[in-house]
Amino acid sequence: MTNSNTLVIGCGIAGITSALELAKMGYKVYMVEKNTNIGGKVASFCCKASSQCNKCSVCLITDRMVEVRDHTNIQIMTDSEVIAIEGKGGDFTVKVNGNVNGNDPEESSKKDNIKSLSVGTIIVAIGIDVFEPRLAPQYGYGKYKNVMTALELEKFIYKHDSINRPSDGAQLKRIAFIQCVGSRNIHFNKYCSKVCCMYATKLSEWIHDRIPDADVTIFYMDFQTFGKGFMELYDRYTNEDWITFIRSKPAEVYQIEDDLYVRYEDTIKGEIVEDTFDIVVLSTGITPKKDHKSIARLFGLELDVDGFFSCQSSLETARTNINGVFLAGGCQSPKDISETISQASLAAADAALFLERAK
Repeated sequence: MTNSNTLVIGCGIAGITSALELAKMGYKVYMVEKNTNIGGKVASFCCKASSQCNKCSVCLITDRMVEVRDHTNIQIMTDSEVIAIEGKGGDFTVKVNGNVNGNDPEESSKKDNIKSLSVGTIIVAIGIDVFEPRLAPQYGYGKYKNVMTALELEKFIYKHDSINRPSDGAQLKRIAFIQCVGSRNIHFNKYCSKVCCMYATKLSEWIHDRIPDADVTIFYMDFQTFGKGFMELYDRYTNEDWITFIRSKPAEVYQIEDDLYVRYEDTIKGEIVEDTFDIVVLSTGITPKKDHKSIARLFGLELDVDGFFSCQSSLETARTNINGVFLAGGCQSPKDISETISQASLAAADAALFLERAK
């Protein structure tokens, strides 16, 4: 007989969305999360609204985190991971090691606390990692205090609701964003990470809203505006005098005294140019999770050429090569928050349909 329970691996925005969709349909859902806290990367992001909403979708995570914790059809197991799986779609037996009693601090520190779960479907929603910027040493990350990643800038804003120069706390006047660090690169990742261009632009407006005198420069290869309304947003930014878009891939970042110098080619004039900035922000690309390969081996899932989990087709992005196992969110391909939520809802719908058909 088909088991109607579902296991969701990962408690970020994708996993939470899938779990809530299924729980609201009446299905029992187990959630397994390797970390102590739920919410994933999105939970540490800040709202990027200025004088108006910029549709960053960060506000969606907080209420969903509360809802998923309180739902009677959902059991969350943090500090836990899947260590074994047997069976087939409709009748999986999954062993989980860790805090199998849920958010219990006394249990979370225990090792070899193993529980066996019987489920009919599994949704993999383990999220993404980001490119390690030290692999691009020409930008000075880890060498200069005033070079940071966009995610580090995001977390600083989230914590302090402001930003100053990290080295000395001075007020920012000139900020540079360098796009495609680790993306669209034959030596690292050839694909576009999709979210970086609009992400950097919305962070730029957040900075401008709080530091009106600051000037922002965004160095880009090709500006990508995925999503409804993003092209109009980009067009609005290009008419502002506080932000400059330069189509060029900087060759080097170096520091003299307190100033950072960015050396790049002016592709219009065909000249090498150097500009000074207070901080340089690296837009590091999306990469597969480090444990993608181990999970793929555990479940028998196929990986695509870039290391993400393979879906059946471009029209069936939640379905895998294993019956009863589905994908949600960035583990399938780079996505922004809105697309992640939509695809996670699709994964839940596909899992429910599978369970109904297998009865």
